[in-house]
Amino acid sequence: MMFTRTVRLVVAQLLLTLLLSASVVSCVSPPEYPDKPSIEFKSAVATATSDGTQAAILLTLAFKDGTGDLGLDSLDIKQPPFQQFNPDGSVNRYFNNYFIKIFRRDTDGVFRSLNVEPGFDGRFDHLAPSDKAAPIRGDLRYTIAILYGIPIDGTLDGPTVRKGDVIRLEINITDRGLNESNVITTNPITLP
Repeated sequence: MMFTRTVRLVVAQLLLTLLLSASVVSCVSPPEYPDKPSIEFKSAVATATSDGTQAAILLTLAFKDGTGDLGLDSLDIKQPPFQQFNPDGSVNRYFNNYFIKIFRRDTDGVFRSLNVEPGFDGRFDHLAPSDKAAPIRGDLRYTIAILYGIPIDGTLDGPTVRKGDVIRLEINITDRGLNESNVITTNPITLP
């Protein structure tokens, strides 16, 4: 009898513990982030290629988005509003979702914008595991390659970037709702 009573007491305590644990877990709500994505600069690591003709810069940004609608896939970019060209034939900004402006430090120490053609804008794939709206956060890694000694403005005699130049980047992203994030500025990057 005593053994049965002890077992019942242990089972009752176990059930009570499980119920309390379940109620505590169910009280944890998902984080709340704005629908507009936000980004934060984490790092920029520049390395020279083995042949020394270019630099690869690995950029890492932290992101948060309240709806999780970040990233484009191959089907997205075939239809509005993400198709490559607008109806008037102009290039559609939202064909990409990762935007970069490059600045080079001149001899006077001032960073000046460089008109880079075709530019370093690009795309990243869907980040959320489903199409269900839910807040997400994480790190976004993106690599750009900068060729040395070649005019970066698409002309034959335009400005070039060389080893030892110091650059800075301004970056922002957009979600599938066309909400643009804040703009971040990297630390100065010396090209190797």
